[in-house]
Amino acid sequence: MKNSPIPPRVSTAIFLLLAFGWCAGSLCAQEKSFLWQVEGNNRVYILGSIHLLRKADSALKPIIDETIAKAKRLVFEIDLLNEGPEKMQQLVLKRGMNLDGKTLSQKVSSETMQMATVWANDLGIEIKMLSPFKPWVAGMT
Repeated sequence: MKNSPIPPRVSTAIFLLLAFGWCAGSLCAQEKSFLWQVEGNNRVYILGSIHLLRKADSALKPIIDETIAKAKRLVFEIDLLNEGPEKMQQLVLKRGMNLDGKTLSQKVSSETMQMATVWANDLGIEIKMLSPFKPWVAGMT
């Protein structure tokens, strides 16, 4: 199995094609997972992922393991062997800041903000430090 990254423009194009249903062939979910099968002239599987999980949530469904094991080629969005945590940190800072001037409390409900404040206090984090971030960044802090 060969690992190779997909250039950003290509992965964006693939996403748009799938998101808007412009693919020739059928698109169907497999066993309520993030694994999708696209059929046309050939068969391609696309696996979505949630990158930050607890260890207890990290096991893949058997269909995913089986599909990966049968694959002739495995392609990733990024080069997992050559990209370090610094790249992830840069990406989070670039994409995770509220550039519209709104704060975290303006992006979530008051109930969510109250729960986030309690959660942050339990972790010893001052909620004000998360104010400039988008909710998904605050949630993975």
